[in-house]
Amino acid sequence: MLVGLEESPSKPADPVAFFKDMFAKDELPPLLQKRRDDAQEVVDDNARLHAQVAALTEQFDQLTKKLHEKYPASILTISNISASGVPDMDATRGSLISDPYVKFTLLEVSGDAEELQKRTNFVPNSANPVWEDVVELKLPAGSPRPPLIFARVWDNDVTKEDEAIASDEIRLTAGEEGTVEVPLKGNNEGVTLSFTFTIVAAEEAEGEAAAEEY
Repeated sequence: MLVGLEESPSKPADPVAFFKDMFAKDELPPLLQKRRDDAQEVVDDNARLHAQVAALTEQFDQLTKKLHEKYPASILTISNISASGVPDMDATRGSLISDPYVKFTLLEVSGDAEELQKRTNFVPNSANPVWEDVVELKLPAGSPRPPLIFARVWDNDVTKEDEAIASDEIRLTAGEEGTVEVPLKGNNEGVTLSFTFTIVAAEEAEGEAAAEEY
């Protein structure tokens, strides 16, 4: 447009100023008026979208705050862990019995795998192991309650990779504590896993730990 104006015999002394003045006028040639109206419509739509995003962000922040208040960061403690009916996985090694351990994984939560997954030590040569381990998993603020965990019993092996024995997803019962006894699934039927659990707010758990140290 500036090039065409430059070639016009009646070109203004300052073409840029000429166009600025033209667009500033209330009345424009139809084509320029439409372009200005279209540009203003885009500006208005953009402003409305920004307002909608701001409103939705505020609603999301409020809901997140309520969830965090209702479900604060907590510690899930699993203890009194035992299993029964663990099959022989070591026949080829001659012991004729497994060396089982349990791995617990917190589901429906994102985060560091090391924080979401904990295991017991293995119990040598036991079909009905009882673990003295206490497993603790961190529940982030706002995470689903009651928690959903994945439990898998493994056979500890020295000469080859550990073998999975049986497993299942377990939705814990509602409340701050409970007892679980569940038959596990997989290729090895008849394995039952039992344990107790407690859920304590992280701040409360830290306070109790500090009191015990004192």
